[in-house]
Amino acid sequence: VESSAYCSSSTAQLQACACQCDDNNNCVDGLIQTPSSRNVRICVFSSPTGTKIGNVDGFFLQNMSGDENAADSFQIVIQNGQPKNSTPESPATLRVITTSLKDAFFSDLNGSRIAKARGSGTVLPDDGGYGQNV
Repeated sequence: VESSAYCSSSTAQLQACACQCDDNNNCVDGLIQTPSSRNVRICVFSSPTGTKIGNVDGFFLQNMSGDENAADSFQIVIQNGQPKNSTPESPATLRVITTSLKDAFFSDLNGSRIAKARGSGTVLPDDGGYGQNV
């Protein structure tokens, strides 16, 4: 899963890493969504070995093309730990977040769009020690 993943920090002891992934939970670069194929699958996993994702508190997508501050450029997927039209999955070392991009992400069919994914959560050591917010 770890190839082409973005991790929360290179210096933190506990990290969350994420990538756009396929149905086998393998990170994949360059997946393109279209109005007829708008499902997005994000794999979030803990690092290093011996840790787990305690929870995902929030996760949203932002349309980085056009007016990035416009209300319709944001899509909340998880808020206050509760999914909004998404399905977090287990095991605890891996959470898979799936959602379907809303219409505003396809408003200009002639141009390409870049979406940025952001989120927050907690990574815990398997030994029951204190977790770290990421």
